[in-house]
Parts: sequence; structure tokens; C-alpha cells
Amino acid sequence: NWTLSDPHHRYDFTVGFAYGADTAKILELLQSVLNGHPEVLPDPAPTVFFDAFGDSALVFHLYYWLDLDRSNPLQVGSELRLRIARTLTAAPVSHVVHAAPAAVAAVAAPPPAAVPAPVADAGSHPG
Repeated sequence: NWTLSDPHHRYDFTVGFAYGADTAKILELLQSVLNGHPEVLPDPAPTVFFDAFGDSALVFHLYYWLDLDRSNPLQVGSELRLRIARTLTAAPVSHVVHAAPAAVAAVAAPPPAAVPAPVADAGSHPG
């Protein structure tokens, strides 16, 4: 299996931003965070894409490669997210925290309709 013999693995995650945010600035900020982490491999180059118009956010997808012989993917992912949060605090960009799926489903689902109780027919009985 190729993935077991090669220590280089790709990782990714998404980040959402408020509608109206400067997409070019967001791409620049996110790319600089990826490029600035010492454990993110330069080849293949880390990339950021404007991925989707979400229900409540502009969604950006970050892709990067790590060498598992020298990097802990959970640690690097956490460090990247922390660096993004610090960068956003310093930059005038609106960041969106996505709603939990259960909350979205609860808002989207219509309330159940009331079902009237059956009325007994006092007349005839089948039989």
C-alpha cells in the first residue's frame, strides 16, 4: 500500500467567513498562515480555495501536506487553526462560527401537525 510506505500525507479543513468579507484578503491571509508554518511541506504546495457559498458563510478549504516522520497532524492542525484565529483578530475580516447541525435541523424542520383524535361513530358497528 502506497500510503503506508510514504510518510507524506495530505490534510485539510474548512473555515467560514461572513458574507461580504473580502475574499481576496481571506485567501491571502489563509495562504500566509499555511506558508508560514515550519512543518507544512512546501512541495506539494499548500493551497487555499474558495469552496462554497454556505448557508451562513463563505467557505474556504485549506489543503496542506505533512511529513509524518517529523510532524504530528493533530498538533499541526491545532497550530494552524490557532494561527488563523490570531491572524483574524489582527485583521479586519469577519469570521463565522458554523451552527451545529442539530440546531440547523431544528430550525429547518417544520413543527409536527396536530392530529385530531378519531371520533367514535355512535350509529352502527361493523360486524
